[in-house]
Order: sequence, then structure tokens, then C-alpha cells
Amino acid sequence: MSFEPIKLILRGSHIGKIANRASGGKFFKHREDKRDYIIPEKYLLKPTTSSTNIDKEEKLIDTQNDSTGTKEYTQHREYILATWDGEDDPEHPHNWPLSVRIYVSFIHYIISLFTYFASANYTPGIEQLQEEFGINHVKATLPLSLFVFGYGMGPMILGPLSEHKSIGRNKIFIVTLFIFTILQIPTALAKNIA
Repeated sequence: MSFEPIKLILRGSHIGKIANRASGGKFFKHREDKRDYIIPEKYLLKPTTSSTNIDKEEKLIDTQNDSTGTKEYTQHREYILATWDGEDDPEHPHNWPLSVRIYVSFIHYIISLFTYFASANYTPGIEQLQEEFGINHVKATLPLSLFVFGYGMGPMILGPLSEHKSIGRNKIFIVTLFIFTILQIPTALAKNIA
């Protein structure tokens, strides 16, 4: 039995990242961290010579705006597209073993299912909530309204944060899901609607 699928799953998980940092990079290494890794040519900077520096200086465009007296400089640059290291890159999800693809898809499916289920499973208990706490229908549906409000406002607030490279989507997703899960305990044990 090959342990590559298990290594692939663990290396991408938070447990694998913690183990990697705690071991000083000895466990769950990425390909780029190994000593024998060769950087693909497309990511290497080309050596500069005096002629290329002159060419770059010629690409600078100096335009003078008569009305404001300001100068505008524009420089043409070449961009490097960071992508997979070829079609057979083992890090590419299309090249993952079938078991890993099924596992990752299943985890995302379950988390999405539970999140949507959390709002839907509240509605059948609204009448019982009204009877138990002696409240009207408006107060009984308030928690559902607040859930939907948070479900709509959360992405507006946390969406831009998820694009920040030091935060990312996973940290926000895991922290908010953990908070949501912990808040279910006092909700289940509540003695009144407040």
C-alpha cells in the first residue's frame, strides 16, 4: 500500500503544517523544500547586461503634461505567470490520486451541507420555541433572521481579508467554522430566548 495519498492529505492540512514547522521542515516537506529540487527555467531571472539595461531605459517614456507641469513615467515589464510545473505536476489537483480527490471533495461537501443545514434545521422548531419560552412569532424567527444576516454580511467583511496573502481563505474558513461550532453549545443549553 502506498502512503503517498495520506502524505498528500496530511501535508496540506493544518496538522501537517504544524508538524512541518515543529520539526524544522523535516516532516511533510513540499517539493520546493527538498535539496534536489531544480527550479524550472521559466522562474529564473535572465542575467542582465549593459545592453539590456539600455533597452530598459529606452522603454521609459517621459511625457510632459502642459496644463499641470507633471511628468508621467511608464515602464514596460515582463510578467512571470506562476503555474504548475508541467502537466504531470503531482501538486496539481488533476494529478492527485482518486482517493485524495474523493476525500477532499467529501470534506468540502460535508462542511457545505452542515452550514446550509444549520439554517434550515432551525425552522421546524420555531413553534416549540414559541411555546417553551412564551414568545411571539417575530421574536422566534429573529435568530433565523440574524443567521441569514450574518450569512450575507460575513462574506462582505471577511471576503477582502481572505484575499490577503498572510491570512488566506483557509484560516478565515476554519476560525469562523470553529466559532460557529462553539456557539452551538450555549445555544443548545439556553434557558431563555435572550
